[in-house]
Amino acid sequence: MKALIAGLTVLALATPVSLPAAPAHRPTGTPAPKPVAIAPVPKPPVQLPVFEFMGQTTEAPPTMTELQGAKCVTSNSRYTCTNVSFPTVAGRPMRYLQIAFFNERLYAVSAAFGELAYQPVLEAFTAKYGKPDKVEVRKWQSKAGATFDNQVSIWNFSGGGTLELQSMGSQVGEGRFDFISTTNAPPTEAPKVDF
Repeated sequence: MKALIAGLTVLALATPVSLPAAPAHRPTGTPAPKPVAIAPVPKPPVQLPVFEFMGQTTEAPPTMTELQGAKCVTSNSRYTCTNVSFPTVAGRPMRYLQIAFFNERLYAVSAAFGELAYQPVLEAFTAKYGKPDKVEVRKWQSKAGATFDNQVSIWNFSGGGTLELQSMGSQVGEGRFDFISTTNAPPTEAPKVDF
């Protein structure tokens, strides 16, 4: 091994190397050129898409009058479409699906589904919205005290909206997803103190 290294060193030292020519001298009294500062070109921020679900977006008035057969209802400035007759998302039945609008703008979508629908819903959301911005595991505890890992995938949308898909919902064997637009959500009501 030492002989090989010695041989390579001799070969490297014996190989001619050509150096670039030295720069020409400036005439006496000529100022040196001033360096030019080149500012880096900032990358434009990545624009996340506007949230869209079943043809409804956060930037347009609602166009649906029913949600897979269930009528939508209006109450004050809220317009809500709820279906509890096993509507489908990603080809899988949901236990319920609700789409809510406030002042003619989408502000919430929520659904619950059986645990077998979690993976198809995750794949459909990833195909439509891209990879989640964040994936985390939260501890989930049942009413009986058993704990489980709850995988949560989070997408953030332009306009202040967040979609969370959870492998564990309100009970064992149930997953859920929720979209909330902080921009379009109704104002928080003050607590009613009538006592």
